[in-house]
Amino acid sequence: MYQSVELLVPLFGIVFGTLMPILIVWLILRFRGERNRLIYDTAVKLAEKGQPVPPELFSNINQPSSDLRRGLVLALVGMAISISLYEVGVPWTFGLIPAFAGLGYLVVWWIERSQQAKSAS
Repeated sequence: MYQSVELLVPLFGIVFGTLMPILIVWLILRFRGERNRLIYDTAVKLAEKGQPVPPELFSNINQPSSDLRRGLVLALVGMAISISLYEVGVPWTFGLIPAFAGLGYLVVWWIERSQQAKSAS
């Protein structure tokens, strides 16, 4: 009896540990899709009534994310993973993957910023 109960704990841990990130991503995508659908429905209703559709209605749909923010977050998360894995005594180099991805985003942000400064002058 107790042996079967002991097997349920890791089973539930694996199932919920796998399904939770999938559920979170699904909820985020559903929320964004619903928001975009409502914006488009509003634009269609305005157009059907002959009213002008304000461009501000669509300004937040495809707003570009900041490479600086994404780069800093990934670099710091990668460094934190590396430090944590090093303290535990397992291969810590796995944390370098998000750290270098974050550094890549920081390089892209820096290049784009310098190009915008040149074009503004």
